[in-house]
This record gives sequence, structure tokens and C-alpha cells, in this order.
Amino acid sequence: MGEPLTWQGRRIAAPEHAADLEMAAAVKQFTEHKRQPEAESAAHAAYTRSQALDAAAHHLAGIRAAHAGGWDDPAREHAEAYAAAAQQAGFDPHGEPPKEVLDRLASLKPLYRFKAHPADQLWERPEAQSLDAPVTASPATTAASAAST
Repeated sequence: MGEPLTWQGRRIAAPEHAADLEMAAAVKQFTEHKRQPEAESAAHAAYTRSQALDAAAHHLAGIRAAHAGGWDDPAREHAEAYAAAAQQAGFDPHGEPPKEVLDRLASLKPLYRFKAHPADQLWERPEAQSLDAPVTASPATTAASAAST
């Protein structure tokens, strides 16, 4: 792994974040009348907290998904990363997640998407049936079943 990404000697998560940090520092310098080093420090502190909240939401989703799948090791790894992100963002990782994390969690892309199995083409997929409705077989499946008896 190479050198960590930095902006003004401070670590950043992605190179494209440098331009946003430059803008945030300039805004703080000119609207809040801060000296450049103070403005850069304040911009980076806000950036770091925002990134920590994003990471906390990501890892909270990972904990939930791993637990739902019965995968203990990935759940533990996400829990450790969640705790580190929570501490960086300034909240207790053992308490209820703050609204800021829950809001970001709600805006995440789903961790899992439906993918058909190759055998799904062997039968018709019912359209929007309720879960209480009986599953119907395709005519080909019914004919094959009748032929085998």
C-alpha cells in the first residue's frame, strides 16, 4: 500500500475530497474571518467528522446484514470498525446510533440485490402475488409432474 492520501498534511479518504476541503477552508477563512491555518484545521475537522458518520452508517449496515446472514466474524469486524468510527465522530458506540448516522444509513444503497438463479427460468414467476396466495406451477412443470407419476 502506498502513502496515505493527504491534504495540507492531513489525511483524507479520497483524492477528489481535496477540492471540497479547499473550498470549505476558504469559506471559513473569509466568512468566519479565520486565519488560513485555523480555517484549514476547522475544515478538516468537519470533514473528518462527516467521514466518520458515513463510515459508522456503512458499518452499522454491515453489522445488521452480517447478523441477518448468521456470519459472526464479519459482524464482529464491522462492529469493531463501527466503534472506531463512532469514537472519531464523538458518540458512544454502545448506545443508540445518533440521528445523523440513522439518516445516512437510510440513504445508503442496499447491500444486497436480488439475483435470479439459473433454474428460475424453468418455471413462471408469479407477478406480485400476496404471500398468502398459493404458488402455481407452469403448464410445463405440471405436465412433467404428471408424466413422472
